[in-house]
Amino acid sequence: MKPRIAVWDIETGLQSALVFDLQRQRASIPHDGLLTERYIICGAWQWLGEKRVHSVSQADYPRVFTCDPHDDYRVVARLRAMLSEADAVIAHYGDNFDMKYFNTRCIVNGQHPVHNLTQIDTYKMATRKFKFNNNRLDYLGKRLVGYGKAPSSMKMWRGCFHGEPRQVRKMTTYCKQDVKLLTAVYNKMAPFVTPGLNMRIFTGRAVCENCASEYIHYRGYRYTRKTKWREYVCKDCHNWGSHPASQPERKHNEILCK
Repeated sequence: MKPRIAVWDIETGLQSALVFDLQRQRASIPHDGLLTERYIICGAWQWLGEKRVHSVSQADYPRVFTCDPHDDYRVVARLRAMLSEADAVIAHYGDNFDMKYFNTRCIVNGQHPVHNLTQIDTYKMATRKFKFNNNRLDYLGKRLVGYGKAPSSMKMWRGCFHGEPRQVRKMTTYCKQDVKLLTAVYNKMAPFVTPGLNMRIFTGRAVCENCASEYIHYRGYRYTRKTKWREYVCKDCHNWGSHPASQPERKHNEILCK
């Protein structure tokens, strides 16, 4: 059995406020000046290892959207159902934004929290393991996989705010492209970092901790103060891993990889 890992992203709407002076209040607008609050326009996700990118948006519920283009109850409910199926989620800057804002919309909409998920944040992967010139997803995509985020404009966000279905559909396409890019960037960086989930726990076999491949090649030992570890390299994703030397090895893997 393999874990269900969702690569996901959300797009949030604009919010309006009453202000006296743009210059004076650019940095801080009082909360009692808010007319509308930010909401989730759409979300997209891809199950790791699958090709299809799924999505949900306000345009999927035209009656509700016509009455109130800022009502995201059903969008949040659909995303919550998806997250309930997942063992882990992958997002870029997800720990500080996506999951926190999703939880905010859950509680505002009177919905229950999702179960505790393992969160894998590609922004943190980039900052902790590498030293790129920039850690934005667009830059990482261009440097690592040869393409970046889809173009966007304020016209698209304004259109969503004012209830234009065409702009919501454009926003959904933009969000799905982010998920495709994020999946490619994650797959590129994953072999260099400690896996967010240990695939051995799910398979119960001596496989690669990162991708669950059985084609691993043992490469000697490493030692800590208390334990002797058997090191291996995966022949599929090239991730290095180890397990206590006391655990049984998969002899046929060594034969296959020679």
